[in-house]
Amino acid sequence: MPQRPVVVDEFALRFTSPPCGARLARRLISHRLNEWDHPYTSAANETVTLIAAGLTANAVRHGHVPGRDFHLRLATPGQTVWAELRLPTPAGAP
Repeated sequence: MPQRPVVVDEFALRFTSPPCGARLARRLISHRLNEWDHPYTSAANETVTLIAAGLTANAVRHGHVPGRDFHLRLATPGQTVWAELRLPTPAGAP
């Protein structure tokens, strides 16, 4: 059975669904990656920030439910950076 890689650094936060939540998420992601030795101008920082910005913008635009937030998680198992976005579950969903 494959083993899960050990996560070295992790950042997880809940953001509000208005557009300011997506902007804040993008800024915090870039800052966190810089702290994890992926400088602002590096390809890794720019790429992960761009991907996460797209995910959060879509969460705000298409998953906007007043009073429900979205969750963003970044993790670095080794040299890989994982980005995970969780949207709120609609009312009545299993």
